[in-house]
Amino acid sequence: MSITLKLPVESLKLNVDLTGFKFQEAPRLQGGILGQPRAQSALEFGVAMPNPGYNIFVMGEPGLGRLSMVTNHLYNLAQSLSAVPSYAYVDNFDNPREPVAVELPAEYGQIFSKDIEKLIDNLLATFPAAFEGPTYQQKKSAIERQFSQRYNNAIDLVDKKAQENNIALFRESESITFAPIRG
Repeated sequence: MSITLKLPVESLKLNVDLTGFKFQEAPRLQGGILGQPRAQSALEFGVAMPNPGYNIFVMGEPGLGRLSMVTNHLYNLAQSLSAVPSYAYVDNFDNPREPVAVELPAEYGQIFSKDIEKLIDNLLATFPAAFEGPTYQQKKSAIERQFSQRYNNAIDLVDKKAQENNIALFRESESITFAPIRG
């Protein structure tokens, strides 16, 4: 006879309370990757190029520490440099293929972007109300009446000229057909 004992799932899990312990943040690596002095010096040289058009291409087998090396180097370098300006590209209405770059102080790009989003939200909330207001509706009706009056005057003028030249005018919904009158 075999006796089977069952354990509850909770007893299979190890619970450790770490609230009483204080841990220091692990320091970032200051040196390069072990055995990669040429790669480290190439990275330092590439990053130090101040002119535009230079790029850094990092390659190698997985697990060699490429990302760690680049990240650590750029992190350490960023600590000593001032923040670069932010840029916002806005539409160029004269030439849509070439947007206009607006230079903003460092970290103001996100603030500017949020302000533009807020402006668009406000406009989307304001415009429908403006187009539904009585003032707008009155002006719209006046313009439509003026347009209809000018349209009817133009049709009457064409009708008069057609009669003077013995041309019959047939109106079919939105189009007008001209036909000479024979007689």
